[in-house]
Amino acid sequence: MSKRAGFTLVELLVVLALASLVIIIVGTITVTLQRSTIASRLLNQQQDAMARTMHQLVAQLREAEATTLENTSTINPASVTITLPPLTSGGSKRTFNFGYEASGQYVWLREAGRPACSHIEELRLTYDGAKELLTIHLQSTNTIPGIQRGLPIIMETSVILRNAGPAGGG
Repeated sequence: MSKRAGFTLVELLVVLALASLVIIIVGTITVTLQRSTIASRLLNQQQDAMARTMHQLVAQLREAEATTLENTSTINPASVTITLPPLTSGGSKRTFNFGYEASGQYVWLREAGRPACSHIEELRLTYDGAKELLTIHLQSTNTIPGIQRGLPIIMETSVILRNAGPAGGG
């Protein structure tokens, strides 16, 4: 009987099983890394949006001549109005508005209904009249689609209202 070159059926099945195992492991690692990368990107985007929003609020509050708050310890104020000095001498005073939209869980700047930062659970303003210090607390929701870890994101900063404190029931 002559020897034939090639593989037996058992050898082919073993090689196929090992190749399948390697493909499954590599595929699982790839999918896990991809999800992790997407989650990190989404977390970074949320942090950036919150930081931008906080920066804009602080910049406007530092320039403010007056702020109008219904209650300076209110969580999620619906609307806050900041009166700003005129851009040119003799010009008219300007206003800057911001607030929180509870139904959509977002903070808006300038115009209600236009989100500046979404997935926000809490926007809290606390005013210390003795120090003329307004503290801004911004907190994301506990769940954001695509992000498994790192939530909630909490940012807090204080602004000295040099020109004027809040008017209204604070």
